[in-house]
Amino acid sequence: MLLAFMTLVAATWWTNFASRTHAVVAEWRSLLTEREVQRAWLGQSDAIAARAAAAMQQLEPARTLNGPRLVAELNAMAAKSGLTAEAAGLRSETAGRFAFHSVQLTFRRAELAKFVSFYADVTQRSPYLGVARFNLFVDRGATDRLNIVLDVVAPELSP
Repeated sequence: MLLAFMTLVAATWWTNFASRTHAVVAEWRSLLTEREVQRAWLGQSDAIAARAAAAMQQLEPARTLNGPRLVAELNAMAAKSGLTAEAAGLRSETAGRFAFHSVQLTFRRAELAKFVSFYADVTQRSPYLGVARFNLFVDRGATDRLNIVLDVVAPELSP
C-alpha cells in the first residue's frame, strides 16, 4: 500500500514537473523569437528613420487637421454625400511633432451608394485622413439600409 501511494505521489510530481518544464521551454522559445524580431527591427532602424524623414518632408502641415477641424471636415464630407454623421469620442494623442486625432463616426440607416461616395472622399485625403476601424451592420428595420461605425484618424504635424 505504501509502495502504491509513493508511486502515485511520484507520478503526480513527475506530471507536474513535466508540464512546468514544457511551459518554461515554450516561454523560452517565445522569448528567443521575440528577440530575433526585435533584432530585425533594430537592424532596419536607419532605413526606417530615412523613410520616416522622407515621408515627413512630403507632408504639408497646413493640410493636417486638428481635432475640431477633423470633425468639421468629416461632417462636411458626410453632408456632401447626403449622409448625417454622429461624431463622438474625439481623442488626441501626442507623439513628438505629431498629434493624432481620432473620432468615431456613426451613420444610421445609410444607403450604400451614399456611404461609398463618402468613403471615396475620405480615401482621397490620405495620408491626412485614415480609417482605423470599420464596422458595418444591416439595419434590422430596413434591409436596404446600413448602420456603419468607423474610427477616423488624422495626424497633425506641428510646423
